[in-house]
Amino acid sequence: MTSQINYVLVGDIGGTNMRVALADRSGSLVASGSVPTDPGNGFEQAENRISVLFDEMASGVVRDQVGCVVISSAGPIDPSTGIYVNPPNLPGWHDKTMKPGLTASLNMRVVIGHDATLGALAEFKAFSLGINISDSQVYLRKPLLVGAVFGHEFSISA
Repeated sequence: MTSQINYVLVGDIGGTNMRVALADRSGSLVASGSVPTDPGNGFEQAENRISVLFDEMASGVVRDQVGCVVISSAGPIDPSTGIYVNPPNLPGWHDKTMKPGLTASLNMRVVIGHDATLGALAEFKAFSLGINISDSQVYLRKPLLVGAVFGHEFSISA
């Protein structure tokens, strides 16, 4: 039996906080939360905290209905691997990636990109689809590649 994709998990990793949300096809938030990034406490600790937070956000829905995880992050970051390249706001994260660890722990596809790049792509996508993004969706714009794109597509090519 094939399950329909109705949700996406999104995250935003900054030097101070990591924010996570579960959004539905309309782009509406179903659940959201945040934890401190605390980059000085180690990359692995941060990866574990965000993984637990993703699990908590998705706990109220059928996991097969969650299409993927999309994370925007402070960078620089290699979008194909999610590997950080000397990120100034994330000391100690150089040459590390959360992509394989989160893919394994969450058992779903994980896409990671630089926040500015995903923000620009989100605005372009919304504009090309004729979707107006409200200020309340700014938080989701980067990682979702436009929350309002739901209903149009769930495929994220990155």
